[in-house]
Amino acid sequence: MQAPHSRGHGMARHKTYPLAPLDRELAERIEYELHHDPLAGKESIDVDVSGARATLSGHVATYAAKLAAAKAARQIPGVIAVTDDLEIVPAASTRCTDAQLRDVALETLKWKAYLRTDTFEVSVRDGCVTLDGRVDWTYQKQLAERTLAALPGVTSIRNCLHVGDKQTQMEVMTAIRAALRNAAEAQADALDVHVCDGTVTLRGTLSAVEAGSLISEAARNHPEVRVVRNELQVIAAEAAEDARRKGGEAGRIPDDDAADGPGP
Repeated sequence: MQAPHSRGHGMARHKTYPLAPLDRELAERIEYELHHDPLAGKESIDVDVSGARATLSGHVATYAAKLAAAKAARQIPGVIAVTDDLEIVPAASTRCTDAQLRDVALETLKWKAYLRTDTFEVSVRDGCVTLDGRVDWTYQKQLAERTLAALPGVTSIRNCLHVGDKQTQMEVMTAIRAALRNAAEAQADALDVHVCDGTVTLRGTLSAVEAGSLISEAARNHPEVRVVRNELQVIAAEAAEDARRKGGEAGRIPDDDAADGPGP
């Protein structure tokens, strides 16, 4: 399918100097993708490909369009790198001061993304929006960035939001389970993982030192974790299994037959 080659407004276009056959094909595929992207399709973007490395240049109206253009180019099979040299030039009617942009950002996060704005701060400098504080869940951190990217006047976003302890605890436990599965272990259910303000405390019994190392590493690799307190105990395999069994029995709800007592 042929991509558009027009130099008119709203069309992606490639440089006029000769390209190698493969590079030319990649440039045409990128142009086609950009032309049909709902955010980047209305922008004037130059596409240059050399050695399967793409460079995007030109002007876009929003930060969201800039992100969309780079993403569209990266997803083309055969493209090994993308350099984003796009400049954000807001329409004259949407230009505002940093103070005005901050006010709009706060209102947008509150009423469009439905986020509590009393748990984090928003600051703006030369169109760069910085988010600093805490949200409860990872999707809220991502939602805040996506919502602000579409605002006219935003040139970049520094998302320094931290995720709450509950989300971190769930993700750390998932990582630990994956690490133990990879090590052919089945000890995750016996672990107690507690998270408080970026500090993870690990408790439980294990039958191998290697499993303890995998667990600590899995917890430490989480971006929200700053400190790992390893209080895991390594004991003989038989003793570890007995400890896990007793722990499970202590928390087990008896079935109906057991609750009614012995039969006649």
